[in-house]
Amino acid sequence: MVTDRGKRRALVKATGGRYQVTGLTPGGYTLIASSATHSPVAEFLLVNNGSTTHDIEL
Repeated sequence: MVTDRGKRRALVKATGGRYQVTGLTPGGYTLIASSATHSPVAEFLLVNNGSTTHDIEL
């Protein structure tokens, strides 16, 4: 997760195809996902108060 100002906020290792990031303040973030067998994919998401769900396809 990278903020709209380019600051890295989280590095997460997914298990079973799912991930969870906690402690993010509301705002815009770029989610970058990759794996050993897939090229990286970047998508913008907006985090509001509470939780946000976002699916990303590699």
